[in-house]
Amino acid sequence: MDVSGSPRPVSTLRAAFALLLLGLLGSMATLRADLMPNLLPNLLPALDRECLALGLFSAIAGLASLSPSSRASALPRGGSLLSAFLFGLGFFVLPTVLSEASVGWISPITRAALFTLTPFFALIFDPYLKQESGRQNSLALPAAILSAAGTMLALPISVPASLPAVLSYGAIGLAAASIGAAACLAVSAFPLRDTHQATPGLAPFATVATATACFGVGVIAFLREPHSWHVDALFSSLGWEAAVELPALLLLFWLIRRTTAPRIATRFTLTLLFPIVIGAPLLGSHLSFRDWLGVAMMATGTGYLLFAREQEAEAPGLSLR
Repeated sequence: MDVSGSPRPVSTLRAAFALLLLGLLGSMATLRADLMPNLLPNLLPALDRECLALGLFSAIAGLASLSPSSRASALPRGGSLLSAFLFGLGFFVLPTVLSEASVGWISPITRAALFTLTPFFALIFDPYLKQESGRQNSLALPAAILSAAGTMLALPISVPASLPAVLSYGAIGLAAASIGAAACLAVSAFPLRDTHQATPGLAPFATVATATACFGVGVIAFLREPHSWHVDALFSSLGWEAAVELPALLLLFWLIRRTTAPRIATRFTLTLLFPIVIGAPLLGSHLSFRDWLGVAMMATGTGYLLFAREQEAEAPGLSLR
């Protein structure tokens, strides 16, 4: 983990490649279930696995915080500390609470599809939460809407047939908004351009965020179904977390300091797109014209968000205030 404090912008291409890899890692659970259902059996329940991954990453980031380069950088304090805390709550804990509240009322695939609204919400919140002045790409919002609409076409989305189902739709929409806002807050702590202000070290920031998330998700997991861990399940899960979840978290925090919140939010669309384009041919699944149209809309909208140039910051000049 790069733990230095000063942000260093990277090319859009490198950030886009990292996001593609992040989306692929996020889709591995779905691909494993479809293509290799017997791989790493006896995995822990989903909430326990998430808590385990967050706890392991928090410990690793905490150790990285002790390195000389990290000690030389600014520790999260004040607004940065609050951003790290709120990122852990808004990106991990609150969406988990809202997702668990919707279990039994809407299908898992519908929940996953609704999370593709996250780039839309990130674009809405981004102008108000980022520290840098500048204009948003005028086609970014239509691209996010196109991508989310494509998801609704490509996946078998259930239509809410009761008041609890409608409320569950709203809960997942709120969860997507929470993730979008949390991503904007985190990115605002690491401005891409030189703003002549101290920025926190990435490793301490990640430590606070993931420790907060681990505690919150752990409480939810315990309240939902208190149970004991079996040694075989724990060791099987450790292998999966080390190979998939920990690299995904590392990429997430690497991107927070190097790209925009709307681009980070595209991971939720990519997580659904990869199983379709990879899993369908391998399983011999037939895709209808509607499915292909949805995939094309998802790829077009997400591709634009990933590769389109950001608007330049407003040029400094005379202020007439």
